[in-house]
Amino acid sequence: YGGHELAAGLSITRGNLDEFRRRINQYAQKQFEDLDLTVTYEADAIIEPEQITLDLARELSQIIEPCGVGNPTPVFIMEECSVVSIRPVGGGKHLRITLSKHGKCFQAMFFGVSESDFGIYVGETVDAMFTVGINTYAGETTVQLLLNDVRYSQKSVQERVKDRQKFRDILD
Repeated sequence: YGGHELAAGLSITRGNLDEFRRRINQYAQKQFEDLDLTVTYEADAIIEPEQITLDLARELSQIIEPCGVGNPTPVFIMEECSVVSIRPVGGGKHLRITLSKHGKCFQAMFFGVSESDFGIYVGETVDAMFTVGINTYAGETTVQLLLNDVRYSQKSVQERVKDRQKFRDILD
């Protein structure tokens, strides 16, 4: 009781943690067995690289702040970007990814995703879902994309299907 609608809390003795975990998972399995719990994301707009500027990032932070539950941060999709580089940061817990489209490069952060979990490689074409942020480092202020999700672009998927069919044809 108390707090806000998204608040929850409890106290538990450490020695009871495994039993609690077992019971809460058993309860959740019964409660949610008929539900489709597939995670889906929604974006507000598709954006082109020419539109992603420091001015846009500043305007968004000035106009729509503060963001939160009732006022979510705008989420954008940039389709058919090339993955230029992938670098683990934060002890391998996060990724710094360089994306490129129409000759314009962007630094993007993907928090909570390791390189082995990412499953996408340099040179591949992806659709990126992100919020626009501002990064200041060593006295330089730049736009930074904060990734929500990344997937192979439709064009990339179609090319993979064609390549697999060619491979099957060779084997036959």
